[in-house]
Amino acid sequence: MKKYLLLIAFVCTLLIGCKPDPELPTVDTFQVQEITGTTAHCLGYVTDNGNATIIAKGFCWSTTKNPSLENGFTIKADSRRSEPAYLSFTATITGLNPNTTYYVRAYATNEKGTAYGEELSFTTLEEIIIELPEVRTVSVTEITHNSAVVTGEVVSDGRAEVTSRGFVWNRCHIEDDSPIEDYNVEAGAGTGTFTYTLSGLLPNTEYWVYAYAVNSEGRTTGEHHYFTTQDDGTINGYEYVDLGLPSGLKWATCNVGATAPDEYGEYYAWGELEPKGYYDLQTYLYYNVDLPDFSGDPQYDVASAKWGADWRMPTRAEYEELLEYCTLEQATLNNVSGYKVTGQNGNHIFLPGAGTIYGTNTNFEGDGYYLTSTPELEEWDGYYMCSMHLSGTLFRILYYEKSYGSSVRPVTE
Repeated sequence: MKKYLLLIAFVCTLLIGCKPDPELPTVDTFQVQEITGTTAHCLGYVTDNGNATIIAKGFCWSTTKNPSLENGFTIKADSRRSEPAYLSFTATITGLNPNTTYYVRAYATNEKGTAYGEELSFTTLEEIIIELPEVRTVSVTEITHNSAVVTGEVVSDGRAEVTSRGFVWNRCHIEDDSPIEDYNVEAGAGTGTFTYTLSGLLPNTEYWVYAYAVNSEGRTTGEHHYFTTQDDGTINGYEYVDLGLPSGLKWATCNVGATAPDEYGEYYAWGELEPKGYYDLQTYLYYNVDLPDFSGDPQYDVASAKWGADWRMPTRAEYEELLEYCTLEQATLNNVSGYKVTGQNGNHIFLPGAGTIYGTNTNFEGDGYYLTSTPELEEWDGYYMCSMHLSGTLFRILYYEKSYGSSVRPVTE
């Protein structure tokens, strides 16, 4: 038994004495990947541990060649896989400078010392400096009384995605002092041209508008554009037409008391404000009363009294302007006989031939008798005033008895 124990001890002594001596490990700088402006991810392999335990591993790097533990930056690495005499590891280098070339080597250390892998080089990406986007307010077009088409352009995204773009607008002049928020609408994302139709605007009103764009750096705006909406063709709810007259005067599309151009409307004696059942000198309010031209005076001017201060009866001179600068022709509208009055700009109005009333009878239906605000000043002042007379192809200003019931076509500035 003693002999066997001595033999076992001898064999063990031989085995211990035959253990190989440690050598430097062998290491491979395998790859540099996921490079950004300030970071890089490195992979390395210990392909042979040199018959000794690996006690440290990682990467050395520098902006000069042959980086080492003594003359470069280092980072220890974590093992990814461990097998006998084989070890893979990885680490992410941080704090690098953008657009710079670096040299990197993997290293591994055992009790014998430190070994380095082959040298790899890489260049960090150029630093991306994100700026505000550049946006322009291009134009305001197709302006109507209640809408306008606005166009903007994102010229540059500032090196970051434009996540929102659109327009902001409001009235230029707000009469009261109450706070009012600006209107804001989003019109997509990204660069390029974009448009939007502003709606619900007020007629004959000045507005401002600008384009905007947003990226991760913030929000930027284009220049302000100013525009004025058109008239909606109404005042106090009554429509008018611009006939292009030298005076700029605009004529209503309907008679007082009418709701459509082809309706006769109501009949009025000169200077009176209400229609009545019987028209003659006995019922006339201003028989033998000296009234001056009362255009715009709501005490006598039925247009001003009924439609508001912006409307009035036309004067004799204004009917004369109509005759001089417009073309008048017999016409029908919805089977109603009357006269089409066309201005030099192509716009027109229709004057129905409502005739005139004396007593209770309507006379001369098909012809037009339209009151002016101007009295007859030469003689018979108590009996006559100026009237626009349309009969057949005869269009003229004549003196007509004040007590008769006639049509009134208002005008506005």
